Amino acid sequence: MRIRLAGYQLYLSNTTDWSLGVLCYEDTSSDISAVKLIITNQCPYVAQYVTIYNSRSNPKRHEWYDNLAYLELCEVQVFGCAREKYGYGDCNQSCSDNCYGGNCDASSGSCFYCRQGKWGDTCDHDCSADCGNGCISKNGSCTECIPGKYGDVCDRDCPINCEGVCHKNSGFCRDCVFGKWGDTCTQDCSGICQDCYQSGSCKDCSRGRYGQSCELFCPTDCTSNGCERETGSCFDCEPGKHGVKCDLDCSTTCKDLLCEKDTGFCSECTDGMHGYQCNKTCPDGCGSNKCRRYDGACESRTCEETDENNNITAIAALTTVATVCLVAAVISVVCMLRMRTATKTERRKEENQYTDIDKTRRHIPNTYEMS
Repeated sequence: MRIRLAGYQLYLSNTTDWSLGVLCYEDTSSDISAVKLIITNQCPYVAQYVTIYNSRSNPKRHEWYDNLAYLELCEVQVFGCAREKYGYGDCNQSCSDNCYGGNCDASSGSCFYCRQGKWGDTCDHDCSADCGNGCISKNGSCTECIPGKYGDVCDRDCPINCEGVCHKNSGFCRDCVFGKWGDTCTQDCSGICQDCYQSGSCKDCSRGRYGQSCELFCPTDCTSNGCERETGSCFDCEPGKHGVKCDLDCSTTCKDLLCEKDTGFCSECTDGMHGYQCNKTCPDGCGSNKCRRYDGACESRTCEETDENNNITAIAALTTVATVCLVAAVISVVCMLRMRTATKTERRKEENQYTDIDKTRRHIPNTYEMS
């Protein structure tokens, strides 16, 4: 019988699908003599169904197991109490109000779980006020601590240089304040670090340093001695220098020796030169020997060029004035001709309005004839 029963499992569930329930007990006997035939199992759960299950895997857990799984049971008894009740044999006692869900062990009355903030067999103890999220119901140990505290019941202060939080069990800092490192953040970062990780390696380098451990110096011609942490590339260059590490000279024809860091192009050129690198001479005749940097066009003209331009400008102005006068004269003649035509038309209309009865034109005497 033992070789057939060995390895059985006991499940509790609230549906007929036992696989969705909880495993209360499993026989793990290592030899045949350890398999018990009269068994009492305590299952501290609330459930509607109890299922006894057995199976055989391939290969079997032990060679002495029977090849087939049997359930050879003479009698099975299940004892339990209604929700919120306990008591051996009569279930006439009430579970503690602090038991989560009102459930407790049917025999002892011990709570399966406690309400938030409580612990103990009957959940009558308060969790520590410094527990961050309640405590374990069996022993009152905090599941986590509020910032700045550590320990089983979170009654100890984290090291002063911790960045707020430390590990609950060890008290080691999760992070350190600026300039400190170590498990308890008591050690100072190296002078070549601007700040460091808890391991002591640099987070960022102090001014003038670069490299994984800030062990290298920035190039000497970096402006303000500043460069990138990983590559050592200068942020900007001192006057007269250009390049990734500012190790190249600007052209001597750049005005004030100023050029762009990446390209080396001059910001401006000295007098008489043009081009992005100021390596071309300005055209002859440019006033003060100056021309535009990007195309070499003169910025000012010589005296002869100025007089010639003035003469051209005067001729153009006179031509414009003459043209305007001629147009004005033509417009005046046209207007006079239109006015004369209009006057003759009006006179004809007046003469046609007055005629004699005998259809002969009336004779209007002049002043001398009437007197």
